[in-house]
Amino acid sequence: MHPLQRRTGTSSSAQARIDVRIFCRGCGAQLFSRDPDGGPHMSIRMSAFDSDPGVRPGWRTFVAYAAPWEPIPDDGLVRYDEGKPRD
Repeated sequence: MHPLQRRTGTSSSAQARIDVRIFCRGCGAQLFSRDPDGGPHMSIRMSAFDSDPGVRPGWRTFVAYAAPWEPIPDDGLVRYDEGKPRD
């Protein structure tokens, strides 16, 4: 099991890059993930939005850890077995 699966409690977690910290107004929960290497990037979990935020996935990461009972969609996105290599 990959650490992301332990943190999210799910087989996958769609996220989008953000530049600020985001907290839930109702419960105060942090709704983002930080770069574990201490980099400047953070990601917000897409399940935190109540409506369509207007962004779409650009790639899939950690596909080597995909749950066998939930196939990865054949959507043409670039796949990485681990994290996306740094640009």
